[in-house]
Amino acid sequence: MWVDKLSFIILVSLVLIIFHFFLPIQLREKMVLDVRQQTLISIFFSNYLHADVEHLIVNVLPYIFLMIFTLETDKKRFYSISIVNLLIVPIIASLVVLFLDSGKIETYEGFSAVLFAFGGYMIYGLCAYLKKSFNFMMRYSFMAILILNFLIWYSVTLYGFYILVALFILSLIFLILFWSFNKRILGKIGKGMALFVSFSFLLAICILYAALSKSIVTSGQIVTDAHLAGCVSGLISPFIYDNF
Repeated sequence: MWVDKLSFIILVSLVLIIFHFFLPIQLREKMVLDVRQQTLISIFFSNYLHADVEHLIVNVLPYIFLMIFTLETDKKRFYSISIVNLLIVPIIASLVVLFLDSGKIETYEGFSAVLFAFGGYMIYGLCAYLKKSFNFMMRYSFMAILILNFLIWYSVTLYGFYILVALFILSLIFLILFWSFNKRILGKIGKGMALFVSFSFLLAICILYAALSKSIVTSGQIVTDAHLAGCVSGLISPFIYDNF
């Protein structure tokens, strides 16, 4: 599974890099989404373009990071959800921008919505791993993520970044207590895997915070709605895959 995941990471990263550095300017201009003159081409391909090198880096590096920490053992599900994230989410993100953000921005481009879709998938993968390894019921762990989602959204609107710090502190305390009182599970999966799971849990909080924070700005353009749409899509698609 790690070989498949690594190959996929390299392939997607290369596509993003090639699009940024080697795409002809005339073609690139047609692929950027102009909210006043949108086309089918720009609706899809705008999600694979970046305004500058910094914009490219802040999307590619987190994508690699998220993929590494995605707890997935089902190869068929991995490829199915990845295809959905890469082919369907760009369209969803662009439509969300057109309907909800057209008054805020003039053009839209960037991989961030797809990045958040893989972030949502990482969160779901964490829930699936808890079910498989710890016998946690999937509906309970998934419901816990949704409740956490709402709490972060409500808290962010009131307290902003401070809530992320508070959540991190509380989560660290929870994780320390959890492993202290579940040494049998710790012995079963090993300290390395326990650290991996713990980091994935903390990363899930960061993803939810970033997807819901109204202060996220990319290349001067507010794209929070597209981020949230991507994250929700990344959560829902594997859930549908497993249950329908």
